[in-house]
Amino acid sequence: TPANLVRLEALVEAAARDFGGDRSRVFLTGQSYGGKGVWDYGAQRPSAFAALVPVCPAAQPSPDLVAALCCDSDGDAQRRCCPPIWAFHGANDVRADVRLTDMWVEALRAQSHRPTASPVRYSRYPEAPPTSGEWEGHGADQLAYADEELYEWLLGLSAGGEETQPEPAPVLATIVLGALLAAALFLARGAFAARRVSRRDSTGGLLTDLPADALSL
Repeated sequence: TPANLVRLEALVEAAARDFGGDRSRVFLTGQSYGGKGVWDYGAQRPSAFAALVPVCPAAQPSPDLVAALCCDSDGDAQRRCCPPIWAFHGANDVRADVRLTDMWVEALRAQSHRPTASPVRYSRYPEAPPTSGEWEGHGADQLAYADEELYEWLLGLSAGGEETQPEPAPVLATIVLGALLAAALFLARGAFAARRVSRRDSTGGLLTDLPADALSL
């Protein structure tokens, strides 16, 4: 909801302010309905994020949202409003149809004006955990957030699609399951602390990493 997006933005600002994060290197990620939030919020504020990482998002693309994720402008303005994207999804997902993410990726890659510095990457796993049950295949986050290459890629980006060195520290904004919208997680320089996201349930564990004024939202 709009109110939750306001909360998320406040959490990001608090993390950047109190932990010394770099506002040009804020990365937005989320799983399931949180992945839908990545598409929605990323389309509203594309220039605010250095990259978007939707994981098994439960969302169907629309022409308006796809267009908003990369404006048709010139030069620096275009780079600022076309964040790089890396999507993750399991082909065996029974909760969120992988074909929806296929459609997102196809539509975004078809944008002729998308800069080469703002690629659309896609990891489509043949099989994601769990391998049975009512949530079969809906655990692509366990694979995505354990992938060292993802963090190396993120640490080389800044808003505007420019490559940068991995300091000062970036901020990872995480939308968890579309619930309370989780939090901003500070990444200590040289340590890929964001991997802990996939090991924590709901939002409680993440919010404890934030300053007191963020917790009062």
